[in-house]
Amino acid sequence: MKTNLKKLALNYMENVRIMALATCSNKKPWASTVFYAYDKKFNLYFLSRYHRRHSFEIRKNPNVAGTIVKPQKIFSAPNTGMQFEGAAKMLMGKELEAAYKIFVKRYPAAEKIIKSASVLGSGEIRMYKITPRLLVMQDQKKFPKEQRAIVLEK
Repeated sequence: MKTNLKKLALNYMENVRIMALATCSNKKPWASTVFYAYDKKFNLYFLSRYHRRHSFEIRKNPNVAGTIVKPQKIFSAPNTGMQFEGAAKMLMGKELEAAYKIFVKRYPAAEKIIKSASVLGSGEIRMYKITPRLLVMQDQKKFPKEQRAIVLEK
């Protein structure tokens, strides 16, 4: 992966706070929006209630897809965004503790909610991690010919 593309993708992720997450169960897709944090390897972390549909579906089928898109106000504005597919899982133990630090660094106000909801235990709100297998960046200005570039492919 070219360093410039990696920097461009990480910068884009830093400037957008919400992702759309798609899950599927029994051949029925579902989409949700969640606040996310990320690490330098493009892993995505989010909080969700244990009983939400997408949380239930991740426990049954870890394959997910999603988008990270900065809202556009003008229809003719250059199209930018990211799409991903990967595997999601609910975190526990040391992996949960590391994700907690990443999430709270990005959203300091979340620390109070996380502690009160026992996220680090077995409370109603849980922390999830998405390990992407494919991450594509779309940018009509930066990639005028193809309009997209593969940031990560495993």
